[in-house]
Amino acid sequence: MKQIFFLLILFFTVQKPSVSQEADTSGAKSNVGLEANKLYNESIVFFADRNYAQAISKINKAVELNPEFYKAYYNRGCYNIRLGNLDEALFDFNKIIQKQPNAKAYVARGYCMLKQNQAKKAINDFTLAIEKSPTNAQAYYYRASAYYAQGNFMKAIEEYNKAIDADSYYALAFSDRGNAKMKTKDYEGALTDFNKAIALDPALAPTFNSRGKLNEMQGKLQAALEDYTAALKTDPGFYSAFNNRGMVKYQMENYESALGDFNTALGLKPDYDLALNNRGLTKYMMGNLDGAIDDFSEAVAINPDYGEAFENRGTTKEMKRDEKGACSDWGKAAELGVLSAKKYVAKQCGN
Repeated sequence: MKQIFFLLILFFTVQKPSVSQEADTSGAKSNVGLEANKLYNESIVFFADRNYAQAISKINKAVELNPEFYKAYYNRGCYNIRLGNLDEALFDFNKIIQKQPNAKAYVARGYCMLKQNQAKKAINDFTLAIEKSPTNAQAYYYRASAYYAQGNFMKAIEEYNKAIDADSYYALAFSDRGNAKMKTKDYEGALTDFNKAIALDPALAPTFNSRGKLNEMQGKLQAALEDYTAALKTDPGFYSAFNNRGMVKYQMENYESALGDFNTALGLKPDYDLALNNRGLTKYMMGNLDGAIDDFSEAVAINPDYGEAFENRGTTKEMKRDEKGACSDWGKAAELGVLSAKKYVAKQCGN
């Protein structure tokens, strides 16, 4: 049976635009201005405590009291980014850019565009930010991330270089440059970048995950296992790292433990088609053919274009002597471009 190795979910880590933690001390003369400042500062406290509903409520009132309070618009935009309300965030950043265009607002708006898969528009905003602030490491970082999203990995590396030139302690930039180098098959350079990122920030779970993938690609399964485990110690909710570690255990033929990791990944993300496919592979190897078919079936129900899962279900059906079902699944996999499934159809599914 074909072993299906999962993809990394996060090829680059996106850091949310930060909200200033400094109180506004502009000394507004009117009682209305003072009350708006008070609400603004209270919202920051609620945000720091992760009470986002109260943070939004307070900042809304601040803006109502002072419609020209552009620091409040910026913070509200950042709160909405954290809540996933990108359209609301864009409204606030647009408001700032219309009245007081600045690098920070362009970076924040570009980030929203990037999250909405509008890489070209995002690049435009990051470029405007750089024009206003040529040493803005964050703008270079995000512009690199936008090029990465477009599949232009060499250009992304150039931009990550600029981010690192502007801030030599920018751990995320080292980490994501490593991901871009992996895409260009510069594995030695990728490893150097991952190691540097981890040295700068040992709490970067995605970097351990990326280094684990690199080690796995190179057949260093024990090192990969250790990296995925390190990622999970930092972020116990990192479902893709559970999936990745499970697949390494699968390759090491530690099926019982692999099954546990896939179960945990699916507990965190029940519609995770990759983990369902990988759990199906594990159940197949453990002799649980019906359970494997159930997992492959759920994977293709979630992702009807998942050719490898169709192929794996076909192979499992063949083991149960369901030749008709096997050929149907292999035929679907072949239609989806899985070359090995085409061979199965040609060899075992005659007219």
